[in-house]
Amino acid sequence: MNNEENTQVQTEENVSQNEENTSANAADKPAADTGKNTGGDSPDTPPEKTYTEAEVEKIVEKRLKKERASADEKAEEALARIAHFENREACFKAGIREECIDDVITLASKLVGEKTDINKAVAKIAEKYPQFKNSADKLPTTGTRTKDDIGEISDDALRTAFGLAAKK
Repeated sequence: MNNEENTQVQTEENVSQNEENTSANAADKPAADTGKNTGGDSPDTPPEKTYTEAEVEKIVEKRLKKERASADEKAEEALARIAHFENREACFKAGIREECIDDVITLASKLVGEKTDINKAVAKIAEKYPQFKNSADKLPTTGTRTKDDIGEISDDALRTAFGLAAKK
C-alpha cells in the first residue's frame, strides 16, 4: 500500500506542477480569442479593456488639462473678487457714498495704470466729482444741534436766556 501512496503523491505533484506551468505560460501569452466572454464570471459581464501605455498617457493628459483649466478659472474668479473688494475699500477710504461706489470704480478703472493705483485714481475722481463724496449735510443726524451748527455760543448769552446774572 505504501507503493500506491507514493505513486499517488507523485502524480498529484506532477499535476500541480503542470497547472503552475500552464498558468505561468497563460500569463505570458495573451489568451486566444475563442469568441467566448472571458471578462467575468457571468456571461453578462463585458470583457475587461486593456490599455497601452500611450493610451493611458493620453487619458491622463486629457484629465490633467481639464483640471488645469478648472483651476485657472477658479484662480481668475478669486483674483476678480480680490480686485472688487480692493476697489470698494479704496472708495470707502476716499469717503465715497455707498450708492456711488460702482460709478466711481468704473471711472477710476480707466485711470489705473503703471504709475496710478486704484487709491490714487479714486482720489482723483472724488476730487473731480465732489458729488460722489459723503458731505456733512448728507450725513444722518441725531436731531440735536451742536456748537458747529449754530455758531459760537457765549456763556453770557446763555445766562441771559435763563435769566441769570452775567459772570464778572
